[in-house]
Amino acid sequence: MNRPTILLLLLSVWLTAGCVEPLEHEAPRLYLRIELPEDPVTKGEVGSEAAWTAERTLKNLHVWVFRNDNGALIDYKKFSENDLALMKTGMSDRWYIELSGSKAAIATEKPNVDVYALANAGTAGTGLNFNNTTTRAQLKDALMGVGAFGTANPMIDNSISSNGVPYSGVGTDLPISGDYPMLELEPVTLVRTVSKITFLFCQVCVDDEDKTLVDDFQIGTVTFPGYQICNKEYVFNDTRITGTSLHVDADPTNNNDYQEAPISFENPVLARNPFPEKYTYRSASHSTESAAEYAARIRQAVEDGLLTRRVYYLRESNKQLAGSFSYKIADGDWTDRTFSMGAAGDFARNHDWVVYVYFLADEILFRVSWVQWEQGGVLYLTPEN
Repeated sequence: MNRPTILLLLLSVWLTAGCVEPLEHEAPRLYLRIELPEDPVTKGEVGSEAAWTAERTLKNLHVWVFRNDNGALIDYKKFSENDLALMKTGMSDRWYIELSGSKAAIATEKPNVDVYALANAGTAGTGLNFNNTTTRAQLKDALMGVGAFGTANPMIDNSISSNGVPYSGVGTDLPISGDYPMLELEPVTLVRTVSKITFLFCQVCVDDEDKTLVDDFQIGTVTFPGYQICNKEYVFNDTRITGTSLHVDADPTNNNDYQEAPISFENPVLARNPFPEKYTYRSASHSTESAAEYAARIRQAVEDGLLTRRVYYLRESNKQLAGSFSYKIADGDWTDRTFSMGAAGDFARNHDWVVYVYFLADEILFRVSWVQWEQGGVLYLTPEN
């Protein structure tokens, strides 16, 4: 269960009108199968970390199927938390579109379709009431609200709403493949529309038994300046069209397109850790770990009191994000250090930017890792000393 989530909405579609063969007096049905892995939390699960549970929670799921050629709605379905819980247990995993009346031509035409899916819709702050009257154009143009997951109101550590974070997925111009009586669509993947910045700190102690500090290492102020997180992020992004997992409406030269408010905190109480180097991301070819494995190690270290953590959940940015922190050793002077991402546009949805700072052997060390929040490889990783 301790794995970052990738939520797959798998749409397997087939045409039928009964258990085995269609009956002439019954309308054909277009079935859509939805398979959920074990990772997402639906209901009845209590995690050791409220934020970890909340960021995996599924309260609802909306699915729209449109004709690609003219945008006409073929069907819409809203799944409740109870529906999703049943899907998770395998008791119920499909719904159907009855192809009668104006929809009857779908069975023979097999037009290409657009599928839009949105989970935890209320947390996106779009102001839209999602239902069967929502048009494809509205979904395509839907923007996350300025007050939702941005530096004006960052979600910090355990402060995520119990309604979770928004997930979205879209597949456009999807062919309906296969032959009567079974028709299929290719999978559509849902990912979180937000990303997070994880700050990790510790100070070195003698060993697991003796918590005496080796050095009196202190962190002063950690600052993530304003005008970096975009005001307008699109809820849906078809990466086949945009070519990237980033989809915002912002001009990097215009500060009005970005959140003014910074993130800043002071004097975090640093956990004592005898082996801080053990908690850097393992990127070497002989010991490469997945993003899921790294997240699990960090989570366990926090629970064991070996790392201090601050987490912020934010919208995307097309800028090269940067910040700074101050530190000192014992009675020495405060020193400032800066950190930054690899390139503009790296802060795309469904990723975790990990900034890990510790002091070891008379040297301040910090690691900046950019990993996929979902289970998978590393998008960007660089060490800085």
